[in-house]
Amino acid sequence: MSAKLAGSPPKVIAVHGNGVINGSWVSEVIHAQNIIDQSKLSYEEIGASIRGSLTVYLLNPASQEILIFSDPFGSSIVHIYESEDCFAVSSDLASLRDSLLSNGVTLKKDLTYAALYVASSSGGLGESSYSGIRTLSPYRYLSVKADGIREFEYRNYSDLSFADLSYEQLLSKAAEDVVTNIEASLSHDSSVRISQLTGGLDSRLVLGALLSSGNANKFAYYCSGNVNEPDKVIARQLCAHFDLGMTDHSGLLSASQPNTFEELLSLPFTETAGIISGPAHPMLEYGDDLVLSGGYGEFLRSAFDKGNVFDGNYKSALERLFGKASFGSFPTRRLVSESVYDYALDSLEALVEQGRTLNVPAESSLDAAYFLGKNRYFVGETTRSLSPFIARFDPLYSPFLLGLGLRGSSEEKNSNVPLFDLMNLFESSLMGLPFDSPRIKPDYERVRGKVVPQDFKHESSVYPRMINFPGKEFPQRGSRSIFKSPSESDVLLGKELRTAPRLVAQHGDVRAGLKELVAEVGINEISESFNPLMVNLTMNREPTHRVHLRQASNLYAAMLWFLK
Repeated sequence: MSAKLAGSPPKVIAVHGNGVINGSWVSEVIHAQNIIDQSKLSYEEIGASIRGSLTVYLLNPASQEILIFSDPFGSSIVHIYESEDCFAVSSDLASLRDSLLSNGVTLKKDLTYAALYVASSSGGLGESSYSGIRTLSPYRYLSVKADGIREFEYRNYSDLSFADLSYEQLLSKAAEDVVTNIEASLSHDSSVRISQLTGGLDSRLVLGALLSSGNANKFAYYCSGNVNEPDKVIARQLCAHFDLGMTDHSGLLSASQPNTFEELLSLPFTETAGIISGPAHPMLEYGDDLVLSGGYGEFLRSAFDKGNVFDGNYKSALERLFGKASFGSFPTRRLVSESVYDYALDSLEALVEQGRTLNVPAESSLDAAYFLGKNRYFVGETTRSLSPFIARFDPLYSPFLLGLGLRGSSEEKNSNVPLFDLMNLFESSLMGLPFDSPRIKPDYERVRGKVVPQDFKHESSVYPRMINFPGKEFPQRGSRSIFKSPSESDVLLGKELRTAPRLVAQHGDVRAGLKELVAEVGINEISESFNPLMVNLTMNREPTHRVHLRQASNLYAAMLWFLK
């Protein structure tokens, strides 16, 4: 499979998602075909060069096989069904499900996945929302022939920490990757270019790359939230400081809105065939606005375990990672059933072991479990599922950036040393400017020296120039009309729990809906995957913590899709 392309030229038959191949932008079949026609890459090198949540389907006429190249991180998840009678493969789970159904195979929704999703707020511990489906592991691609499926490895990723490179070399290569990704994205055919910007770390890292490459003024900057929220205030001040334009357009437009509260909760699962409940849903307008995100910045810190060193105890790690309410040590107080708890333990152990086979340093074992598991769903599927509606792309997608994070010690990652090193390489003034909350830790200054705070050029009352895109200035059709208006007591409880009053107001409907659904389906069926004691508690208790609101809403949303 590593042979150079020769003989009959390979034909690209489909691309799914947006991204970069060999340094060039790809969002359509013709883009990928041109890259392959003009290069002398081997099959393996084609897939290994992909950046972003992108899958490419290639027909090799000589061997009459279809090659399916997922990006190395596996963020464009490829789903595989195999039985004695047939096999099927697709990066679109809904299409796979529907194709199998048309051939007499009915897939069953997997309530174990639903329980794991609610307990961990993402996929990763579970593979698929349908029983009998497995997913292609990261750093692999497929060959599909009439007689079956074969898997191959991207062999140049056998050492994810790139031990043969010095730290400085790794830093330089990561920076080069990010800038190459940005430059490639500029060729996307859209008049709208947006880069997400918040008061935090990851989007500021993207801003640094845009500034250092001279591309900052080619984008408008978007931050969600209310006008006086810290995220929004800092984003405005950053734009004013560097004379950059902001926009109120996120890139997404709603064609219609849900008619009921239940639709609002379940439609995001419908869009991804149950994989995640994210921002994508069937009522969005199809579009191609370019939107840069920064999710992969979390590779540069211990996003999964806050700098704790893994001691080999999977039970305590599972509880630390996802909380006592989901995976605590007392079975009667866990949200999930005993069998699902055991499944989660096995999944976490398998992810850690997979990291070891890829030469991930022992100190980064749980970080490996994060990027091999949860990140593929939390960042990867979120990005890919939005591809029909916007050209969303994360320029921080870089194996070398991942290597930087894996190379760092727990203390270094917890103090954001690799992230700030990369940020300083791009634009040294950025880390001295205010964030939405204190981000410079004493351990960082002990390693790298004192950081001199800087003030923004303008007060927060000074607004940057605003950019309006023709035809997209109109206010978004929201879904607030299906929410109950918060009462005075809802507002007071929202303040007490430090959460939005509307979440308190809708909690009564969530509890009532859960009770109705459980009565309809039967507690026995639900008990196979969930702890019935905790389900009853979730349905009946008054919230005393905002976690109670989120857990009830997530449970109801998942059950609406998986049980209806």
